[in-house]
Amino acid sequence: MNALDGSIVYTALPSIQADTGATSAAVQWIPAAYTLVFALGLITGGRLGDIYGRKRVFLTGTAAFTVASLLCGLATGPAMLIGARALQGAAAAVMVPQVLATLYISFDGEARAKAFGLRPARA
Repeated sequence: MNALDGSIVYTALPSIQADTGATSAAVQWIPAAYTLVFALGLITGGRLGDIYGRKRVFLTGTAAFTVASLLCGLATGPAMLIGARALQGAAAAVMVPQVLATLYISFDGEARAKAFGLRPARA
């Protein structure tokens, strides 16, 4: 959801600007708000999974991401959309580390490399 969301927003930015009358600065803040909050929250999101359990934190993050996505769809102007995108970034920062941590502990060796999409070096 994290990667797909980013590509959708970048594709839709011209339409968003036309429909909402957003300034150039506001259009830049739409993806930047998400990215900034996401990057700042990743370590905290991972730690929350360690403390409260990965499944619980993942489901909470997914629910928050869904609500934030709804708010993005209902946004009446650029300011509301930027705020909803920041909320989406925070939810993704809670959700994404849980997936990575689960993959990390579920696999080891070459299976872990395959799970993460990495190819082991061949001699």
